[in-house]
Amino acid sequence: KQWYQRRVAITAGETIDDLQSYTFTLAVSPSDLSYWRTYHMAHMMYGEFSDFKGNMGEDNTIEAGYYTSDGSLIYSAYVDCAAETWKTSLTNNETGVVETFQTGTLERSCNDGDDIFDFWLKVQQPYLMNWLFNGQALQFGEQTTYFGDKARTRPLKVESLYGADEASTFTVTTTGTAILTRMASGKCITWPAAMDSNCTAAAVFLEERSKSSGLGEGEYGANMVSYLPDCVNTIYYNWLQGTVHPDQDSSSGAAYCCCTYMETGKLYDVGCDTKDECKALYCIEDYLNACDQTCVAYTYDSSLVV
Repeated sequence: KQWYQRRVAITAGETIDDLQSYTFTLAVSPSDLSYWRTYHMAHMMYGEFSDFKGNMGEDNTIEAGYYTSDGSLIYSAYVDCAAETWKTSLTNNETGVVETFQTGTLERSCNDGDDIFDFWLKVQQPYLMNWLFNGQALQFGEQTTYFGDKARTRPLKVESLYGADEASTFTVTTTGTAILTRMASGKCITWPAAMDSNCTAAAVFLEERSKSSGLGEGEYGANMVSYLPDCVNTIYYNWLQGTVHPDQDSSSGAAYCCCTYMETGKLYDVGCDTKDECKALYCIEDYLNACDQTCVAYTYDSSLVV
């Protein structure tokens, strides 16, 4: 149970040293709601396009998959950079055979002016999940669900034999010059490490992957707009982040207010050794979006603001 310092909760995150295949194993089953509280979860892989072992990039492909403990496929996505296409696959819930679910075209080429890429899986419910590649939802279609008598529009149900609550591993494999550099997983949102020094860039990056009907992906977005970082003077993060995602310790499921470093947006950590200790010192639950703690004495006074 880690508190990952970029406005995230119950998150495992680590830097990967230029690999072309990586498997993350969930330490706690997604079906354990006494730990996770809800099924909502995100798995976020970051990478870059770089000359790798002499590869020239003609066959750049990236494939990500969610699997059960015995290796059965729950849901996967495959991106072919040269063809500028994508394909998702699942295990047929009647035949047990892996088959194509949907196909589509990339909105822009894999590394159109960028050196980095990101591949996310957003899980809302066991059969309500979708992939995003560089902020583009790799899924289409809608369904209507009901909460009491209220009709709600939701992403299309993923008719896999296995639900996301049966997941055990998340695997990403690449070819060509595509390499993997960082992985984050949990009830969280993250942004590329290169944006740690630019709050506005991080906010735009997250809005493009959010449920915003403007820059975002609507129902196929990975997070609510309310969880975007608050910025000061464009590049600086607000010393008080008032909407940090709730975690398993939230008594009412409320968001947290946390004191953060203005240069990076990370949780303030002076006088504490672990993330849990720092959270206890510098975060409080914000029950009614009325955060009453001050961080000026901590982060503002120690940060250079121009």
